Amino acid sequence: LYLFIGTGVGAGLFSGGQLLKGSMGFAGEVGHLSVAPDGELCVCGKRGCLETELSLKRFRTLMDTCANSKEAEEKINHYSRTVGLYIGNFVNIFNPEAVIVGGSIVNEERIPFSQIEQVARSVAHPVLSDSFELLLAEHVPDSVAKGAVVMVQQHVYSRPENHIVSLMTAN
Repeated sequence: LYLFIGTGVGAGLFSGGQLLKGSMGFAGEVGHLSVAPDGELCVCGKRGCLETELSLKRFRTLMDTCANSKEAEEKINHYSRTVGLYIGNFVNIFNPEAVIVGGSIVNEERIPFSQIEQVARSVAHPVLSDSFELLLAEHVPDSVAKGAVVMVQQHVYSRPENHIVSLMTAN
């Protein structure tokens, strides 16, 4: 399971080395799970999506509202526990070999990833709590755009005859 936390939140689900796309290509849209129905307005138009709780925008907003270092520490701990809670729940749902956390969250030095891992393991079912690795991905600029290009290439090259025929009949 690859969990992206940056401007948004999303996941890539892999099984047997293949990305699971779903029937419409939207598998892994965990950022739009409804977690707080009366929560903040999300960019998708709904309220209380996971993205409104976990995105770096949310983290930075929390930090901007701190009056002192004690309050900042409390908010960092709350945010980290929340991230760990959802990772633990994803482990319960998907039983992954590894959870790789990526996106610009990996550059945020104030977030204690050891706490995230501790919470994730405590939330995961006891049988699963030691069954996965929690890893941090290296931050790659424009990783979402690069991933989209790869997906388009895979789609075109998986059945090139479909695209050649449609190009020939378009004229």
